[in-house]
Amino acid sequence: MGRVEALVIITLFVSACAQVGVPTGGEVDKIPPRVISVMPKLGATNVSPKPGGMMTFEFDEYVNIRQLSTQLLVSPPLTKQVDWVMKGKTVSFIWNEELKKDKTYIFQFGDAIVDVNEANPISDLMHAFSTGEILDTLSLTGKVVDVFSDEKQVDKRVFVYDWDLQIDSILSGALPLFVTTTNEDGFFTVNYMPEGKYRVLAIDDVDRNYVWTDGEHLAINEKQVFVSSKDTLLHDMKMQKTDGVDVKYFVGVERDSLGLVKIELSEELGGIEEITAEGMELYNDAENLWLWSYPEDVEKAIVIWDDSDTLKISEEKIGEATAFSITKAPEGKQVLGSIATFTFSRPVTFVKPNRFQLTRSDSINVDIENVEISNSSPFDINVEALFGRGNVVELKMFPGSVEGQGKQVLTDTLTRKWSTFKLDELAELIVEINAEGWLELISANGTVVDIVDLEMGMPPLRFKNLTPGSYTLRWLGDPNANGVWDGVSLKNWTLPEPARVMQSTIQVKADWTHEVSWDINE
Repeated sequence: MGRVEALVIITLFVSACAQVGVPTGGEVDKIPPRVISVMPKLGATNVSPKPGGMMTFEFDEYVNIRQLSTQLLVSPPLTKQVDWVMKGKTVSFIWNEELKKDKTYIFQFGDAIVDVNEANPISDLMHAFSTGEILDTLSLTGKVVDVFSDEKQVDKRVFVYDWDLQIDSILSGALPLFVTTTNEDGFFTVNYMPEGKYRVLAIDDVDRNYVWTDGEHLAINEKQVFVSSKDTLLHDMKMQKTDGVDVKYFVGVERDSLGLVKIELSEELGGIEEITAEGMELYNDAENLWLWSYPEDVEKAIVIWDDSDTLKISEEKIGEATAFSITKAPEGKQVLGSIATFTFSRPVTFVKPNRFQLTRSDSINVDIENVEISNSSPFDINVEALFGRGNVVELKMFPGSVEGQGKQVLTDTLTRKWSTFKLDELAELIVEINAEGWLELISANGTVVDIVDLEMGMPPLRFKNLTPGSYTLRWLGDPNANGVWDGVSLKNWTLPEPARVMQSTIQVKADWTHEVSWDINE
């Protein structure tokens, strides 16, 4: 057994025996270890490059070393793993190859060093020295903010790569040359850099693997960064949460005897055109895909999702037919005073308007202007009438009024009752904004109440019949004019399109018209 191996085994045994637990009922230790001393000193020059050299850290408490092989980053990279030995509160890290002459070496430890009791990591522990007479002392400073609110992004990892490194290599897991973390104000500084051309990105690195993963927050600096002194990025890096892993597959299938099939999807469809199912009627309600036809045609159906997954309907068990009924209807107080939407358990094939009756609470009949299947969902019907303001209305659907897929007809009289807000119970919001793209009106619970297409020079926008409460505005730009807001892309190395969330909320009161002027550039 070699000297290094013996030291590791002995110190691990001593460390395990010496661990002290947190007393029951005491406060949990959240303070990471602190470096008391280090040799060679930070910024030392003329450090021997010979194999077997070491850096020795003394800490203010006992520590553990975990996942050193994946957490330790060395620039320039080493070809052999670094060993370590522990003695009391002192840890030595040993390199096992000849270092390059006249080079500045940076050792970045990530989350590898933690305290014994609570595994609190030392964040951003880094050590630098030079094997020659000159130490690289250039630096790069920047700031990471949220793309919508400009809110500072704290504790985000910032990665710096050589500019000539291909994006595909970064996507495949190439490790950065330099790593740092944003501080409490969203700022970061990368030190001990040589002059050169670099690319910079920032992520939250939830899995702590130094690689951006789908679903993690991401920001990039689109332009090449040339570091020649103590440099600062010209613009803040705009960070946003990215979409999760794009894995398309059919999760579960429910098929009934009348030819209606409900398929649960692993993720939302980008569009119904992603699905191929010859001879089938199709509808997507975000989480589920519905398809239907005659039972004998459904039996032969094959469903394909963008060549990612294939489903043979004939292999799925046939269950009982879903009863034809209303699954969603107006209730309580409604904002709309002239249209009501009813959702059914099966696609609606036809309606008979003369089999509907609408009355007010005073038993006076209300003329129904139209009943039709919704253009946006085959499961919905819209009933149009002048319900009035502040009225309680009752709608009756008599037997035979609605037929659903599979020749399922309403056989009982269905009754639904609701009321409408009075006009003086609602509010109006007028927004003056001079921009292109889209404006979203968002309620306090995060629901997008309305979306308006914007053009430069438009008159003020009017949002009518709003329920009292808090609202905010979000603007999304579209400089590339492709009709959608494009977020940050690592693959294409492109910034997110401009966007902004109004920092103050808008309080609207009943029977009031509120006016807001918003300069998105402020």
